[in-house]
Amino acid sequence: MKLLTPNDVRTCEISVHRLREGYDPDEVDEILDSVADTLDVLAKRASAFEKRASRLEGICREHGIGIDETK
Repeated sequence: MKLLTPNDVRTCEISVHRLREGYDPDEVDEILDSVADTLDVLAKRASAFEKRASRLEGICREHGIGIDETK
């Protein structure tokens, strides 16, 4: 499964069918913008946690603490 990026969500296009009822394009755009903004925040948080975990792993190695021992 391919994970979506914020840009994937922002640039996706949804077909509008004029001959039958469908979703309000403005409402869909608003929701997609909210989803993309949420993905931005979560991606930044994940990156920060990964950097922090990497630093903590380095500290553990410096002190002779194996990563498996911290479970």
